[in-house]
Order: sequence, then C-alpha cells, then structure tokens
Amino acid sequence: VGGTARKVSVGIVPLGTANDFARAAGIPESPADALRLIAATAPRPIDLLRVTTPEASRWCVNMLSGGFGPQVTGETSDRLKRVLGSLAYAITAMARMGRIDNVELTARGEDFSWSGRAMALGIGNGSSSGGGYALCPDARVDDGRMDLTLVPELGETLGDTLDTWLLEGGATALERVALRAQFDTLEIEAPELLTLHVDGEPMQSRHFRIDCCARRVRMHLPPDSPLLSTS
Repeated sequence: VGGTARKVSVGIVPLGTANDFARAAGIPESPADALRLIAATAPRPIDLLRVTTPEASRWCVNMLSGGFGPQVTGETSDRLKRVLGSLAYAITAMARMGRIDNVELTARGEDFSWSGRAMALGIGNGSSSGGGYALCPDARVDDGRMDLTLVPELGETLGDTLDTWLLEGGATALERVALRAQFDTLEIEAPELLTLHVDGEPMQSRHFRIDCCARRVRMHLPPDSPLLSTS
C-alpha cells in the first residue's frame, strides 16, 4: 500500500465481517468470480486515506467511523455475525438505540469547522460501513476527495428520527439530520480519547489528521462499479 500507483496492484480486498468495500464496489463475493474479474479487467488507480495521530499512522481503503456505528460493531457478537451476516449489525443497532453515547469533537477542513457532540460520523473513501449501510453515499474512490458525514447529537429530535428510520428507512433519516462535506485533508480533535474505526480496526487518539492520497494504489474493479467516478 505504501508504493506508487505504478508499483502496487490489489485484487480482492475483504475488509471486516460484512465486507462492505467489496459489496459497495460490486466485487463478486465468490472467490472464483473475483479472480475472473482480476483476469478480465485492468487495474486502475484509486485513492487511499492516510490516518495520522501523534501515536501512529495507518492507511484506510474504505472508511473511518466513530460514535454510534463503531459502538454497534463492537457489541455485535461473532456468533450472531456468523449466523445472520450483515443483518446482525441492524439487530444490534435497534437493541442499542436507547443508550447512544455521543462523542465530543471538533472537525476542521477546507472552509469547514464544526464543534459539538456527535452521535456518529463517517469519513469515507468508500461509501458503506456497518454491514452495508451507506454512511457516505456520494463517496468515490477515484475522485481525490474524502467524504464526511456527521450526525450531531439529536436530543429531542431522536424520537422523530427513529420513527423516520423505521417507517422510511435509514437513508431518509440520515438525510434529515446529517452534515455532509468533502475534503482533501480533515483534522479531528477531541478533549478525551476518541475511538475511530479504520476499516473496522479501532484507533484511539485525541487528534486525528486524515489526508486523501489520490491514485495511491491500483485495484481491479468492475468497469461499472458504483464507487468509480470516472470511466
């Protein structure tokens, strides 16, 4: 991953139990079909996100997420995931709705600054996380930008939002409450240790810097992949 677009090529990228990146990108679930995709398509350059804290540095292919989403991920049992797959996350989310822990943070990017308590946030190179939920539906892996979706603390509007979620679906509920923006670089600060899940793996710090590194790696993707913005 650390090389240039000319040197590195990636074919099958399973990320987490739900394999969100492959699903959103349209990569076949069958290993044999995925290998046929590699044989039939030329690799193309895509972006990566570089996550840097005072303590560590890590690469991200799909998404960073914080708040409610990672809390659900952490509480979803491996046994339930084996039996139900991505549906396990939805069941855990519904069970956890009455005890949402909001996180305090400040997010700064180009022409953007927000401070407050957030229910959830996603920083997407890819579009989906948490078992197929399109937290950053407009994110593309080849546009040289990252997408931020931030859901402020809902307070008294939580009940109405849950009603919308149940009656009209999560995407409609999210559109009503979320802040969205795109960046080349984003910095997040928190007064206490903040946990962000980087492609499903927890990373803790009080200060995160995320850079979108354009055309950093080559990957075999379907020509009509929803995550591609260019032909």
